[in-house]
Amino acid sequence: MRKKKKNLAESKPHDAYFKAVFSFKEVAQQFIQYALPSQILNELNLDSLETASDSFVDEKLKESLSDLVYTCRRKTIGEVRICVLFEHKSSKPGRELYPQLNRYLVCIQEEDIKQNRSDFTLTIPILFYHGKEKWKAEDVLAFYGDIPEHLKSFVPHFHFVVVNLQDKNDEEIIAIWDTFLLRNIFLALKHAWEDNFYRRHFKEVFIFVQSNLREEMLLALFSLTLEYINKVSSIKKEEIMSLAEALPPKYKRRVKTTWEQLQDEFREKGMKEGMKEGMKEGMKEGMDEAIRNILLKRPNMANEEIADLLNVTVERIQQIRASFSLKNN
Repeated sequence: MRKKKKNLAESKPHDAYFKAVFSFKEVAQQFIQYALPSQILNELNLDSLETASDSFVDEKLKESLSDLVYTCRRKTIGEVRICVLFEHKSSKPGRELYPQLNRYLVCIQEEDIKQNRSDFTLTIPILFYHGKEKWKAEDVLAFYGDIPEHLKSFVPHFHFVVVNLQDKNDEEIIAIWDTFLLRNIFLALKHAWEDNFYRRHFKEVFIFVQSNLREEMLLALFSLTLEYINKVSSIKKEEIMSLAEALPPKYKRRVKTTWEQLQDEFREKGMKEGMKEGMKEGMKEGMDEAIRNILLKRPNMANEEIADLLNVTVERIQQIRASFSLKNN
């Protein structure tokens, strides 16, 4: 099992942003309220929602899916597990999605067995798709061709909920009034790499406003979104500052302060990585110099002996000895 980290340091910016923002309980609650039908919501006590550190994406699945797992008590008795699966391939899912989801649910059952739970934990999978291609999820039976009714019971069958951003037009997302946090996140993900959309809808994407939520969380969501846009677009600092001028003073200050903090973090990270590389290079040069000194003083010493003495490979000794021979000829 792995812990979820609230940062965008990973190589997949969409996946990293999804994990960072959906790890906030308030965002997760709004998303679950948005995604699930009222009949299921009426069964759940969303105040009890907790983020779990579990992940059920194994090595075979991680190229296609990532997940965030939540636990939630039912209003009657028992607990459900809600798994939000993020489809992060660039192309739309094909029929391979169904064995992938089936594998995912089997991993959950295996975990229940491993933990000696008396019953399997009821699991509600929500697939979140934000790819560029239009896609409509179909029942798994659609991929079996024409089979008679009395044979359909042999088809492995399970339900999952789909939130498909490409199915929703921008006006519909912007009009979201009861889950404002999702509005910004949906727009940011749906229009990744569309610089002009971010320019036209700067406020709707960047400014997180909800009166009953804590300011530090809204600021964190803003910061994560700004960092995400910085990774997936070509919009530069000067333009960010210019766009921010049209905002109310409170939000203008937030944009400028957060941007400066991000730039400081990037500079510090760059300096640290540069120092690390420099130290590596320096250590390599120092070791090469030590090898050259031994070869000068004891030219007949065997390569294997020098390698064992300095804890380096014989190949490295051979390379430096060969360069010595070339210089002396």
